[in-house]
Amino acid sequence: DLEHIVKGAYHPAIVWLVPDGPLPEGVQFSDVPGPDLADNRLIMAWRQFQYLVKGGPDMKQSKREDIYLNILRSVHKSEAKLLMSVVGKKIPGFSRALMLETFPDWLPKSNTLTE
Repeated sequence: DLEHIVKGAYHPAIVWLVPDGPLPEGVQFSDVPGPDLADNRLIMAWRQFQYLVKGGPDMKQSKREDIYLNILRSVHKSEAKLLMSVVGKKIPGFSRALMLETFPDWLPKSNTLTE
């Protein structure tokens, strides 16, 4: 849901353990015409995100990246691009300041964690 997207992109406690940036060579987005026709939906794939962030289950990095790439392949291209933006910690058109103003209970005021 929207809260997971905002927190995933802008909460300093969420550290993604998968590579940021473009898809690896040879990996392609789903070519289905709409999100409802994709094999998966981002809203359903959130359950697998526990494997992609710091503090999640311990596993080999290659397995973690396979899970991430499988999610990207299984959802509609628009949802895959949104997920890649979240992992990159920057959603185009939605700054952290805007998200903090709009959803003040979802994010800490500081973008730095204090232990």
